[in-house]
Amino acid sequence: MRTVIEIAAQIVLCLTTLSVYTFLLISIIPKYFFKIKYDMSDHLGRGLEKFVYPDGRAVTYEPHPSIRKYVRKYALLTVDGYKYLQLSVGAGVKKYSARVIVYDNKNRIVDTLEISESFKVSSLSNPIRLDERTSYIAFILDEVNGKQLKKSTNMQISVYGMLSYFAAVFVLTLLEFMHISATINGVAKVIDSAQKANISYAFAIIPALTVGVLCLAATVIDRIRKGVKVVLK
Repeated sequence: MRTVIEIAAQIVLCLTTLSVYTFLLISIIPKYFFKIKYDMSDHLGRGLEKFVYPDGRAVTYEPHPSIRKYVRKYALLTVDGYKYLQLSVGAGVKKYSARVIVYDNKNRIVDTLEISESFKVSSLSNPIRLDERTSYIAFILDEVNGKQLKKSTNMQISVYGMLSYFAAVFVLTLLEFMHISATINGVAKVIDSAQKANISYAFAIIPALTVGVLCLAATVIDRIRKGVKVVLK
């Protein structure tokens, strides 16, 4: 009976660590070791004027020249403590869709919005409510009058991030396979004191390298398909 309990305890512990390993591999390591960086330099507007009025204030911006014929200007408004975005579109624009990346005063992304609107007469959009922490925005115009615009690559992953991700996956997998080998040896010892199973920790190196390479390749390919660019920095 004692032998059965010892074997069951070791197997349960092994399965538990395997679950933790899977969670770290899928959710934690990509988030902290393979971060996507955003280069929004082509989507930041140039400040034009500041206005102060009884109910609030406003700052007008001129967007990137590549979209200026569609969106002539936009304004970040503060009215009664609430923040809004309002666009002034060019002649002939009947419909648009865009993405808005919202930054706070510490240059951190605090929100992302997908917006769209149709126009009949007015060239001014309806005010779009923004996060109260908004300091400035990046404006990405995706479609005008049903026509898809050429997408610019603003998401990046670095070679350093790729190496960090691979190293983290390799070390985590190595530790997990070492624990599996220890469990197999431990179970064998409980069953037979002669310890017929004697699996060396060295056997974990090749699986760890294999898992590291496969995970790295799969993640990079997936991100490239989503428009992420690899940069050498």
